[in-house]
Amino acid sequence: MIALYWVYSNNPDDHTVTRTHDEIDTMLDKLAGMSREDWPASAEVTEYGVNDLRAAELLVGFHVDRGALAYSGPDNKDGSFSQGDGPADGDSINYMLGESDDEFPPNAEIPLDVVRRAVHEFAETGRRPEDVPWQTIRGSGWE
Repeated sequence: MIALYWVYSNNPDDHTVTRTHDEIDTMLDKLAGMSREDWPASAEVTEYGVNDLRAAELLVGFHVDRGALAYSGPDNKDGSFSQGDGPADGDSINYMLGESDDEFPPNAEIPLDVVRRAVHEFAETGRRPEDVPWQTIRGSGWE
């Protein structure tokens, strides 16, 4: 299992490292507890100790009863958003990471159980999770 580094706040003291599946679940519960209908919460998740800008990165978001993912890494250089059942047109969804936001397309939200399984898979492989429907970032209008 890969140790994961979680950035979910502007305060560096709030950053977290997880090394077990139980610690991942605790962090996911914390992130879910931070989300509100008007404040989707997100965290940037990378492999702990890797200081390479080309390293894999998973952006994990919770929006009360749904969530979203964004991924980029050596195995997916163009990057991907999760793809849910929502309409592709409409207003983007801003997931908050501390006081900054990441814009997701309106159809990026997926069930929370898929988000949770994806983070655990990422911790095992360090690659883009396979059990997620994905859409390419480049050319999607959401670059």
